[in-house]
Amino acid sequence: DGVVTYQRNGDRYRMTSSLRARGIFDAEQRSEGSIGRDGLVPHAFSHRSGNRPPLAVDFDWNERRVTFSPSGTSEPAQPRMQDRLSLLLELGRVLRRRPAATLFELPVAGARNTSSYRFELRGPETLELPAGRIDAVKLERPADARGNRLEVWLAPALCWLPVRVRYADDRGMTIDQRLKGANIAP
Repeated sequence: DGVVTYQRNGDRYRMTSSLRARGIFDAEQRSEGSIGRDGLVPHAFSHRSGNRPPLAVDFDWNERRVTFSPSGTSEPAQPRMQDRLSLLLELGRVLRRRPAATLFELPVAGARNTSSYRFELRGPETLELPAGRIDAVKLERPADARGNRLEVWLAPALCWLPVRVRYADDRGMTIDQRLKGANIAP
């Protein structure tokens, strides 16, 4: 079971995601930042999984650096870079701005390093979800070098929000989140 929240206050945003499979998996992610003319601009990201200590990512846009804690390592911040959580909302913005795009890349800061996420448009699908029948557009990030794969279905009628997210990792674990309900404030 999982809950994703997005709150906006002026030009600032805050997202949280909690995911729990009782006795199997427990994770939380947080993303905070600002909203610029080109979309979300993350400033801080954290990820906690199970009983392990949380991992944090700090974005220093003035210095154009991304620093990972607790290691203290850093890498260059790329324009339009997202964290793993803000990415889910940024995908809808990309499709709204580039409706004819069938392939695009976004730089992403994970919990320990940065990489480029290459997404392929797989086309429209009608999904039967706990929230009901929803028309969506499917994007896929094919398996990376480690075998991790990400699929995201975005619903144009729900402000391009993700209504299904399926992640498969290199160990064979799959997390498949399906929309149960959405509470969109005016």
